[in-house]
Amino acid sequence: MDLNIPSSNNANEPESDYEIEEDETIPETRQKRLKRSRLEDTNDDSMKELIKKLMSQSNRIEKKLETLDDIKQIINQQNTKIQTISKDMAVAQNRIQDLEAENERLEKELKKSNLILTGITDDVNESEQTCLDKTKSFLTTTMKIKGLTFDTAHRLGKFQNGKDRPIKLRVMKHSDREKILSQKSNLPESVFISEDLPKQTRKNHFVLRQAAREAQRQNQPYEIKWNQNKITIAGKTSIIKNGALERTEEGEPSFLGTGSTKRTTKK
Repeated sequence: MDLNIPSSNNANEPESDYEIEEDETIPETRQKRLKRSRLEDTNDDSMKELIKKLMSQSNRIEKKLETLDDIKQIINQQNTKIQTISKDMAVAQNRIQDLEAENERLEKELKKSNLILTGITDDVNESEQTCLDKTKSFLTTTMKIKGLTFDTAHRLGKFQNGKDRPIKLRVMKHSDREKILSQKSNLPESVFISEDLPKQTRKNHFVLRQAAREAQRQNQPYEIKWNQNKITIAGKTSIIKNGALERTEEGEPSFLGTGSTKRTTKK
């Protein structure tokens, strides 16, 4: 019996299909392992790079946070200094107001024997003695005020043609001053006599007079209390604070201007 056995030209050729499949999978398995190994290496490198970037960003953020903390600390320190300065300024402001009030009181005391006269004829190069003689003559002859004792008299400001400078008169006794003031109603229309007041007081009086004129214009009754810095118009009282009149009652804001002082004068 003849058996047809295929001949083989390759002595190493596998003798079964099973052996061929097993041998053919070996190169593929190695390739996959190699690729996996390379992929893992690549992933490791990428992860390391990512971690490095994250660490770098984290460091920058920490530095910025430290900077912000420093800025906050500086701001807090400055705020504390500002609060301290504000308190010191408030104390200083109160002290200044107290000193201004004391200065005004002392100035009033020094001026309480003085009077200001306006409207008496002025001459160029007028001496103080001539000024005093003119003042004496006006008060004792024109005004017929007797028993006055004079100290000094001089003009205020520089001479100007066509204008009569005011005269500051100082009498020896406060009672003489009051005697002259009591005769103001008998003055000629061209002459005025007033108290020698501190600058702020004069400003205050000016504002009160403005308020009184406005009340007169509107036919409203008013009363001024100069020593209390008050004016009452149609039953509503305003008082001077920080150089301005403020309403002491509830209601509409006053029309009154800035500056002021007071003394009782009824319409």
